[in-house]
Amino acid sequence: GMYTLSFLSEDYRKALSVCGSVSGKDVEDKWKEAGLHPYAVDGTTAVEEADLIFVCKTQYTQDMKPECFDVKENDDK
Repeated sequence: GMYTLSFLSEDYRKALSVCGSVSGKDVEDKWKEAGLHPYAVDGTTAVEEADLIFVCKTQYTQDMKPECFDVKENDDK
């Protein structure tokens, strides 16, 4: 139920590109591949290099029902 939002400076654009384009299934250590360092905080993980970190707690969840999609083909995705 806990998660973080980590905000990094422009200096880490290449690392963020790796995070957004490389699957953790395809590399042994995605953190190492991106040159970033995780650390534990409040039962979740944050990025050591971040300038700003929000530690968040899930407050509400809801199932995604097919009949609720405005664009019906998104249900297939």
